[in-house]
Amino acid sequence: MSIGMDNNQTPGSIPLLGMIAAPGLALILGIILIYFTEVSWGFAPGGIGYSIILGALGGILMYLLLAGFSRLPVAESFGETVAQLRPIFKDIKVSHVLILSLTAGIGEEVLFRGFIQTWLSGFIGIELAILAGAIGFGMLHFASIGYFLMTTLIGVVLGIVYHLSGSLLLVMTWHSIYDAIAIWVISRYPELVGIKP
Repeated sequence: MSIGMDNNQTPGSIPLLGMIAAPGLALILGIILIYFTEVSWGFAPGGIGYSIILGALGGILMYLLLAGFSRLPVAESFGETVAQLRPIFKDIKVSHVLILSLTAGIGEEVLFRGFIQTWLSGFIGIELAILAGAIGFGMLHFASIGYFLMTTLIGVVLGIVYHLSGSLLLVMTWHSIYDAIAIWVISRYPELVGIKP
C-alpha cells in the first residue's frame, strides 16, 4: 500500500482497489511460488481456533505496544509517517477497513512467511530466513527510515511466531487484527496515537 498522497489527492480519495493492490499481488505471487516450488508450509497445525485466538491476542498486544511506542520522542520519524496516513484513511468505511486488513494480513503473510521465509530456511537457516523475510516486508512498507525499521521489526516478530507455531493462520490473523485496529484508530481516533485530528 502506498503511504503518501500527491498534491492533487483529496483525503479519502484513494480507492479501495488501489489500497489492496500490493497485498493482493503478494497473495497471488505467494500462492504461485508456493505451488511451483512445492514449499511445505503449515496452515494451522495447532488447530484453527487456537490459531485465530492467539493471532487476535497477538495483533491486539502488538498494536498496544506500537501505539505506546509511537508517542515516545525516539519514535518521531515513525509518528510523522503514521500521521501521513490520516488523510488517506480519514473517511474509510468499516467494510473497507476489513477488506484491506484481511487482504494485507493474508497476502503479505503468504508471501513473506509462507513462501520467502520457509523457502529460504532450507538454504540459509531459519534465523537469516526470518530476517530476509522481515526486510522484504519492511521494504514493502517503506515510507521513511523509522517506518521501515518498525515494519521490519514487526516482520521479525511475525517470522518468529510463524517459526515457533508453524501456523500461517496465526500470523495472518495477527497481522489482520493489527492492521484493522491501526487503520481504525488512525481514521477515527488519531489523538490516541498522538496525531492531531
